Amino acid sequence: MDNPPLRLDDPQSRHDLAQRQAPYWIALAPGLALGYRRGILGGHWLVRMTDRDNDPPRKQIGLGRSDDLRDHGKLEPDGQKILSFAQAQAKAKALFRGVPASHWTDPAEMKTDLRVRDAVENYLGWMERHRTRSWSRTQQMADCHILKSTLAGLPLKTLEMEHIANWHYALAESGKMTRAGRTATGGKRIPQGNAAELETARCARRSTANRVLGVLKAALTFQRKLRRDSTPDPATWGDVENFSDAGVTSERYLTLEEQRKLVDACGPGIQELVEGALVTGARFSELAELKVKDVLLDQGLLRLRHAKQGKNKSVQLPLVREAIAYFRDRIEALKPGDLVFTKADGSSWGRNHHSRPFKACLVTAGLEPMRFHELRHSFAVTQLQLGTDPHLVAQALGHTSLVMLVKHYSPFLGGWANEPLRLKSHWTGVTSRTRMDDPLLSPKS
Repeated sequence: MDNPPLRLDDPQSRHDLAQRQAPYWIALAPGLALGYRRGILGGHWLVRMTDRDNDPPRKQIGLGRSDDLRDHGKLEPDGQKILSFAQAQAKAKALFRGVPASHWTDPAEMKTDLRVRDAVENYLGWMERHRTRSWSRTQQMADCHILKSTLAGLPLKTLEMEHIANWHYALAESGKMTRAGRTATGGKRIPQGNAAELETARCARRSTANRVLGVLKAALTFQRKLRRDSTPDPATWGDVENFSDAGVTSERYLTLEEQRKLVDACGPGIQELVEGALVTGARFSELAELKVKDVLLDQGLLRLRHAKQGKNKSVQLPLVREAIAYFRDRIEALKPGDLVFTKADGSSWGRNHHSRPFKACLVTAGLEPMRFHELRHSFAVTQLQLGTDPHLVAQALGHTSLVMLVKHYSPFLGGWANEPLRLKSHWTGVTSRTRMDDPLLSPKS
């Protein structure tokens, strides 16, 4: 005889289930299941989420007690600690979308007076689950520049373009935050008007304001997908323009002589990190997480498990000949699971741990201040100057096209970018001044 279908929506049916440690599961959507555990002290709801792109790929989280039948009657659901089947479903689906715990409730009881703060928190909750690589940095920007501002307290439905534009302008005009100012209890900024407030600093502030505006726009767009009636017209934030003069005024790169001088000035740990950046063009975060098993010497490839554009997916980048020789010697005595680059004491590199040692190396080498990321520029410029094909340089940097290469390194491409069109385009003779044979094909006199 076939077993009857599992019913978790009826309190009486749940009451008749056998007590056991393993939950009873029903599927709600691909990768999402709602579970019910029947215990001695009553039932509990759980959610199980599966996503291969996340680490770990499977998560199981408790949602709350169930409104089961008791000897003294049925427990009354409150939408928080005691949940009905419908409320448990709503919370499971909300968690799967990334909505924060503060909004886990019966959809009929959701907040009606949503504010900008709520939209940003909803978006950060979604990012924590689906964009784990960029979530931390995005959360820091939101905490510093959005959630602390007066804009965060404005009701969503009455939000106007003028509110966002004024906030955006004020953010660009404010001074750079100190390190302590970025904390939850901080807010301190470096005073403006001194000699350090140069054009470069102004562009940097406007660039930061543009990035934070991007976070706000993404949060408002996400909130509109959650509840279409909770936000004003998308043009309210979509029509707010970025500052056009917020680009980097100049990108520094090191000559070969300066690169060697820098390497010689570095101490153990930071020296290997600098060398890795100069021979691969990889970013700091990519080098800090690189393991021996990700260096595919036989294929001449570097496997980056969390590349910038990867969305938690790995990519494989080709290595130049010098990088293959460098890694062959570097990882010879290491195990497959070991980190390729560590500090002098063997510990791993954390976010921004390289900043101070790198600055000290520049001082020792007698070089002007620069960012670690500009070692990536140095790698690209050096390869282009030595005649490496631009297509191959773009592949080594992880670019899917030549657009970024032309944008950042056009002065080092010579006439390469224009030569193919000049030489391979066809002569039409369509104008009165060009109705002649193609001069490139005309016989020389």
